Amino acid sequence: MASTSIQTRAPRLAVLIDADNTSAQWAEAIFEEVATIGEASVRRIYGDFSGTLLVSWQQKLAAHAVVPHQQFAYTKGKNSSDIALVIDAMDLLHSERFDGFVLVSSDSDFTRLASRVREQGLDVFGIGRRSTPESFRKACKRFIFIENLLKAAGSEEAAHGGDRSASVREPETGEPATSPAAAAAPPAPPAAPCEPGRRAHPPPPKKTRPVLAPA
Repeated sequence: MASTSIQTRAPRLAVLIDADNTSAQWAEAIFEEVATIGEASVRRIYGDFSGTLLVSWQQKLAAHAVVPHQQFAYTKGKNSSDIALVIDAMDLLHSERFDGFVLVSSDSDFTRLASRVREQGLDVFGIGRRSTPESFRKACKRFIFIENLLKAAGSEEAAHGGDRSASVREPETGEPATSPAAAAAPPAPPAAPCEPGRRAHPPPPKKTRPVLAPA
């Protein structure tokens, strides 16, 4: 009876998110996809949440029950978030409580982690950009492009991080563009020849002096 219940239950998944390579706008699409794979028993995200670039993630944590793991960037060029994620992944792997992992990142540094987890007999699902290096994509049992998820959800604009700026088309002649309303407006009336309320009068005749004959 116990074996039957184990076979019918949803796979238990550990979802580990690299916040440095994942936009907060993807959160809904990510967890909707995870729900089709199994049960996200563990939901953790790693990054330096003291920086302004990751402030947007703070609004998503409570909505999706994600546990943040703060990693301060003490040294430039050293990614402590990746190291913390790998350490936690190995601890979760050896706990033998999970059926698979979901690694959300576009970083090839997690290639060896994905391979190691699969060597232990667990499935690894990756979620990231199309630009993710092939080494990481091939190390996963299945790699899901975030662009496909966003397109299916009707949020293609969010695939660019919500940073798409509106473009303004300049006129080809180099002259400033005029709006349709301005083009349809009648021309301004000519300037009045005199002040308002006064009628124009002809100029007075010139006065001439009479010519006197000599005495």
